[in-house]
Amino acid sequence: MAEINKTLLNDFKQEYSAEESLLLKYKSVVPNSVISMWKEYGFGSFYEDFLKVINPDDYRELVEKSYFNGANAIPLLISYLGDVVVWEDNDHVTLIQYKNFKYSRIADSIEEFFDKLSDKTYDKLLDKKYFEEVMYADPITEYEDCFVQRPMVILGGTKDPFRMFNIQIDKFLDICYRLIGVVGGERRPFGDSVPEEFRLYFGDRGERKLSRAQFISEMNSQQWERKMYYGINIDKDGPSHAGYIFGCYYDESNKMWVVYQTGERGVVYGEISFDSEEEALGELKNRIEEEIRQHSM
Repeated sequence: MAEINKTLLNDFKQEYSAEESLLLKYKSVVPNSVISMWKEYGFGSFYEDFLKVINPDDYRELVEKSYFNGANAIPLLISYLGDVVVWEDNDHVTLIQYKNFKYSRIADSIEEFFDKLSDKTYDKLLDKKYFEEVMYADPITEYEDCFVQRPMVILGGTKDPFRMFNIQIDKFLDICYRLIGVVGGERRPFGDSVPEEFRLYFGDRGERKLSRAQFISEMNSQQWERKMYYGINIDKDGPSHAGYIFGCYYDESNKMWVVYQTGERGVVYGEISFDSEEEALGELKNRIEEEIRQHSM
């Protein structure tokens, strides 16, 4: 019986094991090597946390409606950038890239896929180097999450590791379907009628500028700090080094306004510079709204 290259699984981090009922359910529709992998390793992440082995039942319904041949595609892996690796037509491996609205056949067998993954053939296609840049900018991840560009490149955004955020994978796939359409099918039009919930995550919201007085007024009236774990600091002199802060300050050396975040130990990350305080406070509000939305899920 053919087996996958297990060298790649040396850094596997198990989230949970595969139930016997699941193994029986998929025994005739995925390769035996996949069943063996699930049985031995369960579900979790590997390849320096870049790829996740997932339970197909968790995402199969979403793939069915968001991919043109989804009824014949069984999701096996998902990257932290939201790319889905599926076993298609019980015959070959396909990569679905929702962020680019593309799909491609990448291997004739799951064993070939792991062999090519091992020799880094797919690193460029999967954008692994960019993932490493994103992890440096924002190392906070969960097994159920993926990173998403804001706004998505396909919708006019530009790649920037400091403009990525975490979103639950199932929510990401659902919103991509509702906003962009079926991969391999017709793309939905994107215009001014797009609901605000989509614009917040993916749409190009244009410039949002706030004066300091407007920002403070909204912060107090909407009680932002009570709706999330983060505090807010807009002192002009420099960044706070307290843990879990959204902030903005004026960088005298560069004559720029800087928006930033801090993590658990007060480490500053996610810095973006702006010419004006109004632009910086607009970006700060965007980040706060996204955090509140995530916190309320």
